[in-house]
Amino acid sequence: MRRLSVRYLCFTAGALWLIAGCDEPTATRSMTDESPTSVLSEVTATVLTAPSLLVCPSTTAQSASATIGPNGGILSVGGNVVVIPRGAVPTDTKFTITVPASQHLEVDISAEGFDTFNFAVPALIALDYGRCADSAIPSKSLAAWYIDRSTKSLLQLMGSFDDRLTRHVIFATGHLSGYAIAQ
Repeated sequence: MRRLSVRYLCFTAGALWLIAGCDEPTATRSMTDESPTSVLSEVTATVLTAPSLLVCPSTTAQSASATIGPNGGILSVGGNVVVIPRGAVPTDTKFTITVPASQHLEVDISAEGFDTFNFAVPALIALDYGRCADSAIPSKSLAAWYIDRSTKSLLQLMGSFDDRLTRHVIFATGHLSGYAIAQ
């Protein structure tokens, strides 16, 4: 129980950091700062380094379910955590989180009886990449993505926080789906 409490506190602290809007001011550049050719090169490099799913193979599938109601609750499996806050669901609903046997670090989160599920208040999700070898973790920050469950295509970048200390990527979402970590 103590281990879950520590993870929950780390998860909550990271999530609050995200929600609080921790953006630092950024400087903007004018075209006089650099030549159009160097700006074009920078944009091209960004486009050519499109994100790809993090490779962290696992041959074991894991799944857990819990009925969560209007008072909220926590669902976890394999170090992955879903925190559903008070007021996010109107009635008792059975939620399932599945970590499939896969080459990638991905999860599928669903609500029984629903093809899609939208929360009244966003849920917080922490994806655990502790199973990944150190050599698989890039030096740049990892990010959570909403993915197509069948094709594994990256559909939407989730505003996320890469907590290297706990090896979790933390984000808030208003809907349930498949999610994965990309680099």
